[in-house]
Amino acid sequence: MHSVILTSSWLGDDKLPLMDVNTENPKVMDTLQKYIAEFVSTYHIDGLRIDAAKHVDAAFWPPFCAAAGVFCIGEVYGDDMGYAASYQTEKIMDSILGFPLYYGITAGFGTPMGNMSHFVDIANQVLTAFPHPELLGNFIENHDLPRFRNATVDPQLAYNAMVAQFVFEGLPVVY
Repeated sequence: MHSVILTSSWLGDDKLPLMDVNTENPKVMDTLQKYIAEFVSTYHIDGLRIDAAKHVDAAFWPPFCAAAGVFCIGEVYGDDMGYAASYQTEKIMDSILGFPLYYGITAGFGTPMGNMSHFVDIANQVLTAFPHPELLGNFIENHDLPRFRNATVDPQLAYNAMVAQFVFEGLPVVY
């Protein structure tokens, strides 16, 4: 039974290794799809924020999200625009958290000598690369990153970054 549920892959590090769930196994996929459908129905969930989505085989997500029957937004940590956009272009999930825009915002508003040209360049790339940029989760901080206000010495820059996350095309996500 364990060989069906677990893979030989390990997550974590040498201090805390964790077995990986075998999401490529049809029995595991079916079990998780039934679970999420019941969970969403029982608790009247209207959307899922899926942590570490890129660490699960992409083929797992479309049937999982379909079984959930609600909006699914995944975390695809990193600055690779093409890879991030593939979650929409290949219909892997409804959307993702906008890490590419996050990097643009931090470049533009992170220091008093911020690179606004880089911010504008990234913003234009996001609008071009993603078929539905209005569904991206715009954020300036989360549980994996430092609080933006602690990353800059200028409180006005932090306020401007927050405004950028709210006015740019997408869904503002506030932590």
